[in-house]
Amino acid sequence: VAIATPALRALFTGERAVSADRVRIATVGRGRFVNDVAAQGVVVAALSPTLIAPAPGLVRYTVRAGEAVTKDQPLATVESPELQNELAREKAALESQEAAFARESIEIRRKMLLTRQGADTANLTLQAAEREFRRAEQSWDMKVISRRDFDKARDDLDAARIDQKHAVESAKLEQESLDLELKMKRLDRDRQRLLVQDLERRASDLTLRSPVDGVVGTLAVAERANVAANAAVVTVVDPSVYEIEF
Repeated sequence: VAIATPALRALFTGERAVSADRVRIATVGRGRFVNDVAAQGVVVAALSPTLIAPAPGLVRYTVRAGEAVTKDQPLATVESPELQNELAREKAALESQEAAFARESIEIRRKMLLTRQGADTANLTLQAAEREFRRAEQSWDMKVISRRDFDKARDDLDAARIDQKHAVESAKLEQESLDLELKMKRLDRDRQRLLVQDLERRASDLTLRSPVDGVVGTLAVAERANVAANAAVVTVVDPSVYEIEF
């Protein structure tokens, strides 16, 4: 009993000894579980712009597939007779409007000169009527003219004042009308000029240039093939930037 009592006491108390080198001690915190996924994929160019035809026409290439190109280098040209004819037609219309605007400017300046001449003539007539009235007034005071002549001089002065007022107002209205007419002609000319500039920009876009330094990827159509507007023509691959697709 004396020998068994310590062993039974240790059994029922549940104590157990473990070696310290087998124990790992660490602070527990909240973390994130990370899972790795294995998959097959391909490495592709991240930047591969495709150039399209700005107008319908025939394609003529200046490079080949796989050829290295630099930025702004010509790659292909779209021959568009329709766009070129439209540009030539609108240029002719612009030249016609330029000539019409110049001719109208001269005509308007001539009308303005005549209008100002009428107003100046009315001013001179008024000045002459004022002098005649002063002379008639002096003569009337001296009783060397009749009442009738004095009244006539005063009526002539009033009429000259009315004519001068109307001539000045008419000249002002005519000036505004001619300015508005010239402005409308100028707007028509400027509108046609903008149309020609837009067509010239579209004509310059017929030469497709590389947007980046890279390599010619694919030629979408055959040489001298007929393409529609906004159709893909050539693709350029930028080999400096890649992506992984999987």
